[in-house]
Amino acid sequence: IHHDTFPTWDFDVEPVLQGEVVEARTVQIDRDNSIRDVRVAVVNVGGSNYTLWESAALQNLFNKITPSMQIWVHSLGLKPLRNGRVMRHFDVYAK
Repeated sequence: IHHDTFPTWDFDVEPVLQGEVVEARTVQIDRDNSIRDVRVAVVNVGGSNYTLWESAALQNLFNKITPSMQIWVHSLGLKPLRNGRVMRHFDVYAK
């Protein structure tokens, strides 16, 4: 199991992540006693590297993400789902 080596970007503290993708990879995590593959991107923001974890709302970004890509990810906050759970929503721009 690969453990994250850079701090995770905290959208509650800073809602906009803007930077250059250094690396995109798949890591294995243990969630509820089940090993799952999850995609992550290492993003350089102002000289520091941060980890961006894939979520359902970021799937389209992760389907095309590549090193050296410039990305801008803005958290629009949490929105309720029909099943009573919440999901973070984003505006995303990548080039």
